Amino acid sequence: MTMQDAQHDLKAKRQALVARGAQLLGIACPPSLTLHALIKQIGGAAVAPEHKSFAVLLVHALSVPGLVTAEASRGQFDRDLCGLLERALPTVLRRHGYPFDGDHYAKRRSLERLHSTIDELMRPFEPTFPQWQGLYAG
Repeated sequence: MTMQDAQHDLKAKRQALVARGAQLLGIACPPSLTLHALIKQIGGAAVAPEHKSFAVLLVHALSVPGLVTAEASRGQFDRDLCGLLERALPTVLRRHGYPFDGDHYAKRRSLERLHSTIDELMRPFEPTFPQWQGLYAG
């Protein structure tokens, strides 16, 4: 595969990611919609279940080198991306050891590794104390 073919392939995958994200969020997806514009469109809105679904999709997309890139300002894109994921998945990120107080580079690297354990981290905690009959006075 030539470099040009690889870039074309990534562009098509990026467009599919944006289209799927827009579908999850119930937002119209014009051909010119970028991932950064989609993330900014959600903005500081209250977190809804569809935001969590989109956040998980983004975490998985971050594991593909070059798929989630900034169109212009890398720093602002990373801030917006991290902000969305921090609002949508705070418990998962805490359990993962995400550096909430770190710089954007450290946050991005942490998010790129999260895909391998996110399914496990999304599950609620299970009780570790046995539920023996008659043990509780209540």
